[in-house]
Amino acid sequence: MIASVLERFLYSKRFSHVLVFFILGVVFSLLAIFLALQTKVGFVALFIIAIAILPVVNRRISLSALLAGRITRSTKSGVLMEDITFRAKRWKLSQFFSDFWPLFEVYLVYFVTVFAAFILLGAWLDFGSITSIFELQFGIFRPGMSVSLEGLLINNLGVLFLGFLISFVFEFGTTFVVVRNAIFWGLTLGIFMTAFPGNFLSLLLILPHLLLEASSYFVSSIAGGVLSKAVTAEKISSERFYSLFTQVASLLLVSVVLVLIAGLIEVIVFNSVLPQLL
Repeated sequence: MIASVLERFLYSKRFSHVLVFFILGVVFSLLAIFLALQTKVGFVALFIIAIAILPVVNRRISLSALLAGRITRSTKSGVLMEDITFRAKRWKLSQFFSDFWPLFEVYLVYFVTVFAAFILLGAWLDFGSITSIFELQFGIFRPGMSVSLEGLLINNLGVLFLGFLISFVFEFGTTFVVVRNAIFWGLTLGIFMTAFPGNFLSLLLILPHLLLEASSYFVSSIAGGVLSKAVTAEKISSERFYSLFTQVASLLLVSVVLVLIAGLIEVIVFNSVLPQLL
């Protein structure tokens, strides 16, 4: 309810939708951080932010259009006109931006906003408080530590397919995957900035692989949502189900490729570049 009221109010001010998502992300992050610090339970932040953005995500999801055809509404001389365009049988990867960009954009803006808020929190709180309140929700970088590509890929692919599975089982499970990773990386990099002050360049070096990795989780989670809709709304033997399954396979392939690229960049940065700067 709060999200819906705030969103309607902000849109009435003629803000762009990206700015609206950013403002909502800031409001929910501050509220979640306040409650987490008051209750001394870090997972409260994850729950609050993920639940708060569900109404906004729900309005941006276009999966019904993929199942029943895209409906374009327009009003002429006071008469509502509806133009229904049905999908071609074969789905192409190039359609991702027209079909899923509105949803991807929401996840990206929320991820960046929550990520930034928790960087500040991680840099502001003392390490003892972070450890006690946000246990298991952050990692530690140490000078000289090496990153194994094999171990990294196993972990990241595990998170990727977990996000896919959660989104398949729970229609809006993607939001929890997005928020969880934003909090984890935000706290981790906040601690990093405190431990190595003055290394802002190091933080910038981490961002490319982080955004690629996060994007792979968004794409795989969207794939899980598409498969969930397909299983519940289509006959498995139908051509429509085959088309949707093709979408899922394509999106999963893209997400795996993004994880591989992000992993290679991360190994280079942590094993070769950062040791020279710290």
